[in-house]
Amino acid sequence: MWCRNNWIEYKFGNNAVRQSNESLVLTFNAKARAILPLAETSAATAKEIYATHKNIFVAMSGGCDSEFVADSFVRAGVPFTPIILTCEKFLNIHKWYVDHWCAKNNKKLEVIDIGFDMLMSVAKKKAEKIKATNGLAVFSSIVGDFVKSRGGFLVTGAMPAYWPDPKLNLGRNTEDCKFSGFYIDEDDFYIEALDPDYHPWCFAYQNPEILASIIHEWNPADPVEENKWRIFSQNPRPKLNGGEMILQNAIANQIPEYYNKISWTQDCKNNSTRDFYPLTTKQQLLTMLCE
Repeated sequence: MWCRNNWIEYKFGNNAVRQSNESLVLTFNAKARAILPLAETSAATAKEIYATHKNIFVAMSGGCDSEFVADSFVRAGVPFTPIILTCEKFLNIHKWYVDHWCAKNNKKLEVIDIGFDMLMSVAKKKAEKIKATNGLAVFSSIVGDFVKSRGGFLVTGAMPAYWPDPKLNLGRNTEDCKFSGFYIDEDDFYIEALDPDYHPWCFAYQNPEILASIIHEWNPADPVEENKWRIFSQNPRPKLNGGEMILQNAIANQIPEYYNKISWTQDCKNNSTRDFYPLTTKQQLLTMLCE
C-alpha cells in the first residue's frame, strides 16, 4: 500500500479484501526515531507525498481532519486541488466549511456532484466487491476514481479515534466495546482495497512520525471533537458524519421508497462482527510507534 516502505500493513484475515467475515488486522513494521512537533512532521509528510505524486487532490469533507491535511500542504508550499463529493442537498453543511476554507486560502474547489440514485448504485457495487461493513464509506473510492481519471492522486484525512466517546458508534459487538483506547476503522482502507497501490490516500498513515505526532497531542480525557479542534488548530465544529444525514434521517426513513434505496447499507453490517481494529492506550501506542 502507498505509505513509506509499507511501514503499516492491513489485512482481512490473510487477504487484502475480506473473503468471508474476517476482521481488520494491522501490522506496524517500523518506528519513528523520536516524537517531533506536529507542524514539523505534517509539513515533512506533505513534501514526502509530493516527491512521488505531483498531481495531488485532497479530499475535503468539511471536518477537521481533512482541513488539517489541506493546511499541511499549504504550509509546506505543495500545490494541490481540494475536492469534495456532493449529492443533491444531502451534504450542504459539509460543503459550507470547505467553501469557507477555499475562500480563505484562495483555492478553487473541484466538486463532484452525483445524483442520489446513481450514488447509491455505484456505492453498493463497490461495497459488495470488498464486503464492506460501512457501505457509505466507499464514497472515498468514488472520489478516487474521478481523481485517477484526471491523472491525479488522492489524499484523505482518515485518522484513528479514541474509545469511549459519546459521538462515536463502535461496531455492533458489545464485547468489542469494552476496551478503552485508540482504534482504526476498517473503512479507512476501502480506497486502497478497491484500487491497490495507486493513491497515497491516507496522510496520517503515510509514515510513523506523523501518526506518532498526532497521538502524542491527543488528550484521551477530551471528546474526539475537542481533540481535533485543539490539535489541528481548527475552528470548533461538530464531528460531521455523512451517515447522519443519509442513513439516520428519521423522517426520510419513514418513506418506503427512500428507505428501500438505502436498506443495502444495513446488510453490509453483517459482513463482519467488528468494523474496526482496536489498538491500545496512548502511552502503549506511542511505545509501539516510537523507538
